[in-house]
Amino acid sequence: MKKYVVVHDDTSDTVLGCLGFILLTILGCTLYFFIGKLTVWHTLELPYKYIACFYNFLILEPLKLSGTIWNWLGSKPLTGYPNLNLLIRLIASSLYLYAIWKVLRFGKKSLKNYGVSNSKLYGTVAFPGLVAALWFFGSAFLAWLFAAN
Repeated sequence: MKKYVVVHDDTSDTVLGCLGFILLTILGCTLYFFIGKLTVWHTLELPYKYIACFYNFLILEPLKLSGTIWNWLGSKPLTGYPNLNLLIRLIASSLYLYAIWKVLRFGKKSLKNYGVSNSKLYGTVAFPGLVAALWFFGSAFLAWLFAAN
């Protein structure tokens, strides 16, 4: 009986895995940078101020409220058992995040009933970010193009 040995070249998988890791790292650092900028939206220049305000109140403020609920329940001794208090805090914060998720899903389904497609909905959310990116790269290019030295 002959035995066959299958040789698999893992080079392409390694390169793709490394490239994916690098892209995820860059994406994570970029998101971390922009989330930091969203919290101080009122100090940014125009048009970034309005765009950051849009995303701040669309994404960050509802998520921050979950932390507020967590801290408020932590300051109140609901029971005499600290582990049960921790569990109550966790359940309350999770229920709040779940409620946000359901409200967003309800809004999406309601808009779909009015004929708004997913691409239009996602485009409405992504459009301010694309405008900010184009504005940034355009102004950087023009600053580079007309630099005196």
